[in-house]
Amino acid sequence: MGEHEVPLERPQCPNCGREDIEDKTARGSRKVVGWVALVVAGYAIIGALVLMGMGIWGAFTGGGAIFGSFFVLAGLICAGLGVKVLRFGMERVRPGPHLMVCRACHLVWSAGAQTPTAEPGSSTLGSPPTGAESNSQSEVHQESVPHHDFGTGPIEGVQGLHDFVRSTLGDQVGDPAALEEKRIMAVRAIGSAGVDARVAGRTDSAESVSALIDLLDVDTGYLAPAASAKKTMRQAVIEELARSMDPATVEPLIKALRAENEGASEAIAAKRSLSWKDKSDVFDRQFAMADARCRVAARALGQLGDPRALAALTEVVEKQSFGTRNAAKHAIDQINQRRSAA
Repeated sequence: MGEHEVPLERPQCPNCGREDIEDKTARGSRKVVGWVALVVAGYAIIGALVLMGMGIWGAFTGGGAIFGSFFVLAGLICAGLGVKVLRFGMERVRPGPHLMVCRACHLVWSAGAQTPTAEPGSSTLGSPPTGAESNSQSEVHQESVPHHDFGTGPIEGVQGLHDFVRSTLGDQVGDPAALEEKRIMAVRAIGSAGVDARVAGRTDSAESVSALIDLLDVDTGYLAPAASAKKTMRQAVIEELARSMDPATVEPLIKALRAENEGASEAIAAKRSLSWKDKSDVFDRQFAMADARCRVAARALGQLGDPRALAALTEVVEKQSFGTRNAAKHAIDQINQRRSAA
């Protein structure tokens, strides 16, 4: 290292002092795709204007109404595609929430927010533990869930994370996507707490499963763009229930699968009922969200291998998209193989 070089300061977890930190902020590649999409959208919109101009010019200079209408129609189609690509690009380049997560203790906090602080009488969480303090904190971490901070102050334990998610429902302040991302991170933390408890042989893993099941029926009101349909809190809950591999999750997952299957079907029916003049993408986004969650629930039920899920999975095979149908078929095969091996 040169004489004038300054060593880079690696971020440390304010809870356990380790440097195994993951930055959950949107990566640069996502923004590059967004800027490319914006450039393509710009060319598409310019092309649309040129086509419509040619159509209008041709109609008034002897080209005929049919000639002019053809170019105007082509211009409108090109403009519609340009607007869709523009929305896609804007969604990619928009700055996302700057959230950090510790891979060691699963602490989640917002970079730049107030560092989580310890309760009175406990050691300071803002500095790395040393010596006897480190041993004491290690024992505490084996028995409890670490603090989390989503820009609203320290949150501790599964119940605290659950209450945080509930407290954000109906909140219209700030960026809805950023708020949904915080809910997702809280759900991930709840799921990780349950997995850690199960691996450690503790009995409190059921608390995490119960909290996730309670959040399964929560509607946050967030309508994700079609390109980001998987980034919803409800899908995160389904994924964490699947990760728990707890038999108690079978019935809730069956209920969720049927609800998402019905939701996807209703979105398709509503889309077909629209006038051709209606360019709204609301039902496309609703279908994309429901279809993605349906696929995840089907995979989870296949991994659990409970025959009670066969009827619901068969309903999905008869209705949904190609990828979701395949996920349901594979889940049915997994359950049947487990039954035949028993």
